[in-house]
Amino acid sequence: MTFSVIAKNISYAFSDGYKIFDDLSFNLERGNWISIVGSNGSGKSTLMRLILGLEDEYSGTINVKDKTAAVFQNPDDQFIGSTVEEELAFGLENEQIKSDQMKKKINSMLDLVGLNGLAGNLLNQLSGGQKQRLAIGSALITDARIIFF
Repeated sequence: MTFSVIAKNISYAFSDGYKIFDDLSFNLERGNWISIVGSNGSGKSTLMRLILGLEDEYSGTINVKDKTAAVFQNPDDQFIGSTVEEELAFGLENEQIKSDQMKKKINSMLDLVGLNGLAGNLLNQLSGGQKQRLAIGSALITDARIIFF
């Protein structure tokens, strides 16, 4: 059994002191689809942010063994680039992918998510559905093994 995420004794409280997790432990096994459900404020997004390393004020340990990515509910909240191509290139640039490989991966991803011909478009020129597909493409292009939606 291979685990992608091992969390032990996680405790987390919001700045107002409200404790959302107290001694939470779990393992996420590689190759599984996991759904975390709950009402607003139950900690779903906070847990994702902890695993992604976007929150650092917690106690316990989180060991992430695979590359992670996220697709936010509102795509505009995750975009960094100003064009479709820049957005897809961002993660590849962080991984120092060579420009010829980067171009191939970007073109392949544009095809996969149905955004061919839009590489030079500004993000504010995209429809809501196109933005969602771009957000998914941005997560997939880095070959992440763990993707949070």
